[in-house]
Amino acid sequence: MRNLLASIGHRAAAALSIAALVAVGFVALTAAQAQDKKGWPERLTFATGPTGGFAYTMSAPWSSTVGSAIGISISPEATSGIPINVQMLDENKVEAAVGTSDIVVLGWRGDDFAKGKKMQDVRTMLMFDPYVFQPYVDARSDIKSLSDLNGKVINPSRAGSGTDGILRGIVKTLGLKPEKITNVSPAQANDLMADGRVDVSIGTGNVLHPAASQYEARAPIRLIGFTEEEVQKYLAENPQLARMVIPAGSAKGQDKDLISVGSYSMFIVRKELPDSLVYEMVKATFENQKDLANAYKSFSKLTPEKILLSPVPIHPGAVKYFEEKGIKIPDKLKG
Repeated sequence: MRNLLASIGHRAAAALSIAALVAVGFVALTAAQAQDKKGWPERLTFATGPTGGFAYTMSAPWSSTVGSAIGISISPEATSGIPINVQMLDENKVEAAVGTSDIVVLGWRGDDFAKGKKMQDVRTMLMFDPYVFQPYVDARSDIKSLSDLNGKVINPSRAGSGTDGILRGIVKTLGLKPEKITNVSPAQANDLMADGRVDVSIGTGNVLHPAASQYEARAPIRLIGFTEEEVQKYLAENPQLARMVIPAGSAKGQDKDLISVGSYSMFIVRKELPDSLVYEMVKATFENQKDLANAYKSFSKLTPEKILLSPVPIHPGAVKYFEEKGIKIPDKLKG
């Protein structure tokens, strides 16, 4: 009996020791988790783009899904376009934003909209699909090429947006003479085009642009492309952009590839954001990719390897995540 009691006592002591170790481990894990959130802001403001445009359309579900996953409020803010996003980030008016590689590069160098100020507080968090310039018209229109834009009313989204900048550059380089360039949101432009008050609407983003898809739900559309000569002439003066292709079948009845220009869409953050916060945002994006893709299909094409398309340094928190996934980040992209 004495031996039995001793044995029971030893087992009880061992169980208590294990329980104590588990408790200590739990406390340590809890402390580590609390430490991970040290320096996190109570909420993040995320600069997106005009309502109805690709940036706002993809950012709203991301903000909700990722914010819930990491336990922080992320508020998507509609803006006039990508250039203002980069400026707002540089001026510490927002913590995160949608960017495009061409606009981010112009800001980094202090060119164009940056007016000599080098905006280098920007760090890349995620890289997405090509950001493609997509002029579209009602299929009943007689407009079939860029040269047909002469004498027409064109809407390239908000004034100062990336789309607006590309269109005005095209008009200048190719010597086009539209009757008028308007600057209303993509959603408003669709209404005006349906009423015959706008001839051409332009969206720049993932293919097919959300606004083009929305119009196509009303009536057939025709996408307008460049000729090879036109695209080479334009890119010679705008090397921050690249030749892109709008694949056949992007719009109903489109039976061939179309040439366009563009860059890459991306999520950018301020370099001062805590590494742990950016790490968790990237992690939550990939862990919730299926739900995000159900809300905005381009998330289905997001892969870790795309981070190597970044034109500027990647945030250290994102670097940590991607290196854990086996992506070798070049030293020039760390910073």
